[in-house]
Amino acid sequence: MKKFRVKGSENYPEILTILHEAEDKLSVLLEKNNGYGIESREEIVSKQLFESCLRTNYLTEVHTA
Repeated sequence: MKKFRVKGSENYPEILTILHEAEDKLSVLLEKNNGYGIESREEIVSKQLFESCLRTNYLTEVHTA
């Protein structure tokens, strides 16, 4: 599964994980440490919006070792 860091979330990092990919949309999990614990929610986003976020560096891929 690919993971991406959401821009502007330096103090409390937010990570987007792609769970499932369909023809024109993605099912993603957003996880954010809010200082008290981890908030998580599942969302559906269009591939067009996701690709736009990559182009503008709103999302950057997280490489894990």
